[in-house]
Amino acid sequence: IPAPLPPNPVVFNMQAAQTLPPGDYKVRLQLTGGVESAPARELDWHITSRERSRVTINTDGFLVADGAPFFPIGMFDCRDFEEIARAGFNVTQNYDVGHVREGARPDNERMLRILDNSLKHGMKHLFLVCHGPGSRKLDDEHLRRVRMFRDHPAVLCWYQEEGVARGDVTVDFLRVMYATVRDMAPEHPIVIG
Repeated sequence: IPAPLPPNPVVFNMQAAQTLPPGDYKVRLQLTGGVESAPARELDWHITSRERSRVTINTDGFLVADGAPFFPIGMFDCRDFEEIARAGFNVTQNYDVGHVREGARPDNERMLRILDNSLKHGMKHLFLVCHGPGSRKLDDEHLRRVRMFRDHPAVLCWYQEEGVARGDVTVDFLRVMYATVRDMAPEHPIVIG
């Protein structure tokens, strides 16, 4: 029986030969060495302007997204994006894919699909930082997801759901979470539920 892989066994640092303008690209990855090569994998790669991925709060206390005032009207559902948008909602939210379970790899590809589909249908997404008993913590995997998705233009804000109200975390935990996420990804507000 082969030994289990560590949670994040390989880290790649890539540097483009030139600065690429915002747009959609393809990245082709293939591990080679020895006698065998792993199958190649092609991934979509998007470069966006910082302004497009920034959400702020104006002097009147309202959100500003994509350079314009944004009043969120959200729906907890991520199945039929077209129908949700057609009904007048402009924010999606979900718990299951945002939940990082200890010892399991999070479904980052599904999270990316949710963000991409939200954006495709003119919506933003309320991005869960941590949720559920046993996962209300800021371990490396939770923070890696914040770093991974912080520049996606569909991210409206970061949030932590009902931890204090349910007695799962202390107010001190929220202070630490707020400061850590704010330092790591200041382009988005943080919502505490």
